[in-house]
Amino acid sequence: MREHVPAYDKKPDFVRFIDGVEAACSRAERLDLDANNENEPGRNPTTGVYRLVASLRGD
Repeated sequence: MREHVPAYDKKPDFVRFIDGVEAACSRAERLDLDANNENEPGRNPTTGVYRLVASLRGD
């Protein structure tokens, strides 16, 4: 992480990353859908974190 965010520590400033959350969720959802469509649910790389973010947002 420090390679990409030199000032990174265990308590990152979320405001620095907020602009990328929407794109990250879209990519994660697309990967998950692709894996499910190819009958490989949970394959690497996939993550369900986009569902968590949607839930926290109240979507």
